[in-house]
Amino acid sequence: MRSTMSKNPALQRRDRPWVGSVLSLLLGPVDLPPLDDVRAALVRVAAENPHARLGWQLDRVAMRWVPGEPTDAMVTEGEPWPEGTDLGDVVDALVADADDQMPLQFVRFPNHLGMVVCHALSDGRSNGAIMEAVAAAASTGDYAPIASHPSGRMPMLSAAWATFGRDPKRFRAAFADRPDRSGPPTAGVMVPWQPSRKTLYASLDGALRDETVATVKATAGKVSNFAVVAIAVIRALQGAGVEVSPVSNVVVDLRTYLDGEWINGNFLGALPIRIDEDTTILEVSQRIRSGMRSARPLAGALLSSARTGSRRHRPTIPTSVDPTAPAVVAFSDVGMRTNIPFSDAGNPVYASSNEPDGPNGVTIVALHTKDASLLSVSFHDNVIDAGRVDAALKALTHDFRRLVFGEEAS
Repeated sequence: MRSTMSKNPALQRRDRPWVGSVLSLLLGPVDLPPLDDVRAALVRVAAENPHARLGWQLDRVAMRWVPGEPTDAMVTEGEPWPEGTDLGDVVDALVADADDQMPLQFVRFPNHLGMVVCHALSDGRSNGAIMEAVAAAASTGDYAPIASHPSGRMPMLSAAWATFGRDPKRFRAAFADRPDRSGPPTAGVMVPWQPSRKTLYASLDGALRDETVATVKATAGKVSNFAVVAIAVIRALQGAGVEVSPVSNVVVDLRTYLDGEWINGNFLGALPIRIDEDTTILEVSQRIRSGMRSARPLAGALLSSARTGSRRHRPTIPTSVDPTAPAVVAFSDVGMRTNIPFSDAGNPVYASSNEPDGPNGVTIVALHTKDASLLSVSFHDNVIDAGRVDAALKALTHDFRRLVFGEEAS
């Protein structure tokens, strides 16, 4: 037993809290070959990118990885969904129907490829690379290598030493650079609760997005594309009647503090920033730059790892909720993608179903192409009204300029 265990790498501290978190991706349209050829493409990508761990299994009792090769069971055939089906329902079904013992699995649809992955295996940056590599290898034969590699034993401490080691005052400064939460929220009445994930999907026209962002930059100066979209999303939710917490979380890649070194596994952090009715686009951009410079996401991740990284730790799912509490929005923007092997069979689709951060969480994942910004919004529909979120997304896609510039843009 001892020799077997020594060959099976332990889950790193940073990955352990994510064992129970599962997400899905759907990419298309893609010209996919028959099922066996997609399986062969996965085997090839796994062999040529061993550090991506594409065939590994997970011993959830010992909290260890079990190295292995991809199996046929990892790629299955999916039935086409009826015309008019919301793509959010498709990606939610991928999660619901997945084998919970497999850290990674794919579903071949006639013109789309689905992927379901345990968040302990990889995070947003790696997930996209894996999905796009397998899709491209299957459809065209050529793909961009997955550039991940083993992280060493303590990447979090390596990042902390590189960032704070020579200047401990910077660690204190990171905690001083926090958003004003204007006092603790008033506690409401807790009611029994169980998860009920719901995802809605929307596509924002790329030309409209680019024109609007260019206009903002011409008047506001140095602002990020993300800040423009984030402000519009928050205003759309508020306008649809969703009460939103004034502090949102921006998901960031902590590899920034390893000089961008692309280690495998999950290495994400959160940057809380204030986005309320008075916040400007320029302020959002400035707050993100300030938080990244002070390394506040890394400092928060260090504390979280200290609390939850024990090998005996098992994240618990809440069993009660305050349904009157405001929604807490988390933004995950994976940036502009230019090498996705979309075919000409329809509009580009890149949808995902993601774990909301608690009963009141709303997770928004955005991916951008030259033609569109593709947004997936996941939440629990027994806490947050799905009709209101749907109305917000319709406003976002139809009234984007008004949401960004105000009524004068109407």
